Amino acid sequence: MFTSQKSRKFALKNQIMSVKRLHILLFALLFSLTGSAFPKDSVSQITTEDIIDDICRMLRETDDNLNEDPDALSELQEQLLELSRQPLNLYSVREEELRQLHFLSEQQIEQLLLFMHDNRPVTPEELKLVPGFKSWEMRNLLPFITLNPTTSTDDRLYARRVFKYAKHEITARVDARNIEDTTQYDPFYTQLKYKFNYQNRVRFGFTLRRPTGSPATGLQYGGYIQLSKIGPLETLVVGDYKASFGLGLVLSEPFHSGKRAYVTNAGMQADQLTAYSSPNTAALHGAGLTLRFPMQKNAIPSYVELSALYSFNRENDTLIRHTAGLNLTFRHKKLKLGLTAVEKFYSDSVRYYFNKAAYNQNYFRGTNQAVLGLNIRYNFGRWDLFGEVATAQNKKWGIASIVGLRATPWDDISFVLLHRYYSLYWDNPLGYGFSETSRLNDENGIYLGLEVKRIRKWVLNGYVDLFRFAGPKYRINYYPSLGYDALLEAHYQTTSHLFMNMRARAREKAKQTRLDLRYQLRYTNHGWQLQTTAEANTARDSLNHWTFGAALSQDIAYTFHIPLVLQARLQGFYIPYYDNRIYIYENDVLYAFSSTFVNGIGGCCYLNLRWQCHQNISLYFRLSETLLSDRIRSAVKTRTDLHLLLRATF
Repeated sequence: MFTSQKSRKFALKNQIMSVKRLHILLFALLFSLTGSAFPKDSVSQITTEDIIDDICRMLRETDDNLNEDPDALSELQEQLLELSRQPLNLYSVREEELRQLHFLSEQQIEQLLLFMHDNRPVTPEELKLVPGFKSWEMRNLLPFITLNPTTSTDDRLYARRVFKYAKHEITARVDARNIEDTTQYDPFYTQLKYKFNYQNRVRFGFTLRRPTGSPATGLQYGGYIQLSKIGPLETLVVGDYKASFGLGLVLSEPFHSGKRAYVTNAGMQADQLTAYSSPNTAALHGAGLTLRFPMQKNAIPSYVELSALYSFNRENDTLIRHTAGLNLTFRHKKLKLGLTAVEKFYSDSVRYYFNKAAYNQNYFRGTNQAVLGLNIRYNFGRWDLFGEVATAQNKKWGIASIVGLRATPWDDISFVLLHRYYSLYWDNPLGYGFSETSRLNDENGIYLGLEVKRIRKWVLNGYVDLFRFAGPKYRINYYPSLGYDALLEAHYQTTSHLFMNMRARAREKAKQTRLDLRYQLRYTNHGWQLQTTAEANTARDSLNHWTFGAALSQDIAYTFHIPLVLQARLQGFYIPYYDNRIYIYENDVLYAFSSTFVNGIGGCCYLNLRWQCHQNISLYFRLSETLLSDRIRSAVKTRTDLHLLLRATF
């Protein structure tokens, strides 16, 4: 009996030892595989594309007006990727070029220029001494800049050098949605794009595309040629382009206005003509020219700039718009003045589809419109005063003004105070100034934004915006009406591993109240990136009915030792009412953004692949599936999207 018990114990002990050996062997094998797959030098590296995605996400998540231009974020991503391939040389960079990096504040731009003027840094590590930058902010800046003190001052262009050292990029993209739908329209989205860039001074490109649902003849096309920094010629652009001057009351692009997570960047000035690579009706089509005459070279130079532009736009099948404009800018030390005049001529009187709607009765109607604006900026140390006043031809001459103060009274503490007023008869479709709505008309408001960076690894920011509408607005039939928008946000970020974001936002407009809460946690290590996002909101309509909506998503990304990145998301949402809709940013193929709102009860999942199959060739793939419950028909709707993009650079 004792012998049998000993034998059973001995056999059990051998089995346990065998299992332990097997576990040790599997663990060793797994460790060796992961160790070989992730070299220590790259276990927690963040790529340039990840940084660009974060910048676009920050701009998009709090600015609902960017929906007015669906190509705006794609255009920004292209611009930042071009800068990463041909970075800005800090020894010759201008403040207008640094403003292309929309995450930089005016104070950071000036501190960077002054540091470069007073010092001669050679390595990026020396830039850590620039005041006003957190460690991860400097990390975000480094992919877009370079230090080259030996750059020649000869600004002449030689054809041999231009074509020898230029960068080329070709992208081909195909999207498919609901392939089983056999209608007379093409279910595919197709696009072909080419770009030529020599040191950001000679740029050329064209785009051919056909949107989903277009007939076989629905081809859209566009192109541009841009020359920069050739003697007194600052910019010459022909084709599709954007124009921004002052604070955007006369001419502007959407990225230099609006409320967003970069709270102290409200009211930043933008004086530039730049090419636009998407064939979009929001762009100008024609030619623009800027001449610069320097008066004094310094960290903040003195100069006079003269810009002229012409645009020919077909707004619809019957209406054509001709636009001519002039801008004169004077900069001397701390003072900057700008005068902008634009005249628009239409082939027919401007009309609106809802011609008798109450909210559009004061919109511009007629065959020609003149707009005139004067902008000013004066900087005195840590304090920055800025403003613009403009008038536009309408039923009566409308008046618009923006006045603001931006300051950094103490290190790592910044604020901006901004007041805007748009009269009842002010309306300028080409303007895109700071506003609660996408159309600058009939608004009076004051905005206060605050950012605090004093706490180690933390950034606290927030804003309060109070506004009033004197007349009826879209979905607001009574007047006058009041509203507010308040945001409080906290960021926690280590150098490379952990990022946490908490946000609360409260809004009220037209007696409709909404409270949004969001929590996001991201962890990056050893090739893995895990991100959890939880959002919830409650809304009250004008009849005092409360509704609720929520969404939860989990992202997983994995970087292999080969140049291959996989991204996946699993998301569920319960948003039965439209007033609780949530805008959710989704990763997509290069130069594409899935950032529409979700509404209903359902979920979605997607898988993204980014493969550097050759040194100069990249493949992007996305497959997504969306399930949406139809409570009325007791059915489930499904939608499948497939995106494929091939990119070649040489």
